[in-house]
Amino acid sequence: RLVSVARSRTFREHQGKILLEGRRLICDALDAGANPQMVFFSTVDRLRELPLDKLKRATLVKVKFEDIKIWSDLVAPQGVIAIFSRPDPSRLNFANRGDSVPLSLICDNIRDPGNLGTMLRCAAAAGCHNVLLTKG
Repeated sequence: RLVSVARSRTFREHQGKILLEGRRLICDALDAGANPQMVFFSTVDRLRELPLDKLKRATLVKVKFEDIKIWSDLVAPQGVIAIFSRPDPSRLNFANRGDSVPLSLICDNIRDPGNLGTMLRCAAAAGCHNVLLTKG
């Protein structure tokens, strides 16, 4: 079952889980108040890079680095992957929420609707205030 959660995106989505790879993403999620369910790590050193006090409720699983490479979408996996419950964005605590500079996205000569959709989703996730599209 653990392997199913780590390997299958469809299974994770059905179970209401998300997968985050790498120390920075996992730490950012923990700092925002997300709840980790499982942490897969290849070495104890990789685990020590994370704030262990925020992992008390998580199941910690040591796996071979080769397994993490199979599960990972990254070219160079960092050796740590965490499964979180899909968070409710309204309950997360983002640092400096009111102190950010307004962000605008200018899309010039975008021809592929799929690329535009990706850019708009990323802009929304980053808190973009304005989007300007030129003809293209």
